[in-house]
Amino acid sequence: MDVNKLVAKLAMINVMLPQENLLVGGQPTPADLLILQQMGITQVINLRPTSEPIEYDEKETCRQLQLRYHVIPVTDITSVTRDKAKKLYQLLIVNEPTLVHCASGNRVGALIALMAFWMQHCSAEDAFFLGEQSGLTKLAPEVKQLLRLSSC
Repeated sequence: MDVNKLVAKLAMINVMLPQENLLVGGQPTPADLLILQQMGITQVINLRPTSEPIEYDEKETCRQLQLRYHVIPVTDITSVTRDKAKKLYQLLIVNEPTLVHCASGNRVGALIALMAFWMQHCSAEDAFFLGEQSGLTKLAPEVKQLLRLSSC
């Protein structure tokens, strides 16, 4: 996937490709989902809770596009749990081309960093770096604390 060409076509924000078969970012539009499906994405993992309304029925749009759809609700750092990291890990371990999104991509980066640390036994530094490559921004101080990294 050429990320630059992809980003130019998408309305979603903060699009990143931190690993092969893993695209992350903010909320996709229905048109984004169609483009991503045409580019080979086969599953969508939405980290937005029901308390954050989406302007369209994302689950139904994914169904129509034959994309597997999952929700792992993350509201803030307190909801980034080992159970949610494990669920994400189980969905990603099959190595299907996948979009993981929230509203901006920040929670995606937080959950991916902690998944890498807890489930894949990456070092704290490597897990944090992967989180940054996956959209981690505002939750970085809390993720560092959970990883027991000193502030830089």
